[in-house]
Amino acid sequence: MESSDIYRYVFSLGVSPKHKGFVYICDALSLILASGEQVFDSSEALSAVCEKHGTDRRAAERCMRYAVCCAWDSQGGSLRGAFAEVCPGALSAGRLSPAPSLTEFLHVALWRMRGEN
Repeated sequence: MESSDIYRYVFSLGVSPKHKGFVYICDALSLILASGEQVFDSSEALSAVCEKHGTDRRAAERCMRYAVCCAWDSQGGSLRGAFAEVCPGALSAGRLSPAPSLTEFLHVALWRMRGEN
């Protein structure tokens, strides 16, 4: 999958490119997709993204979580809809707030990008 496709997809979930976390999320997804692994360690992907951008891991994670939280609370529920497709019981079980964790977000995004839903 091309970088531009990943950027478009992440944007369609409501993650705004104005947030620094947008690029970090796209890079993490790109690295995971390039590895071809079905099960991934988000910690390894985040470390690689931080190394690529020369940033502190805590700062990068904070930026990514903020971008996911903003997407969760906006865009007419695009991210909520994607999350509900992959984890149908989660929203009905009161999972309307808080936003999914970064790892949950990456898994849902990858699941949908790979067409596994």
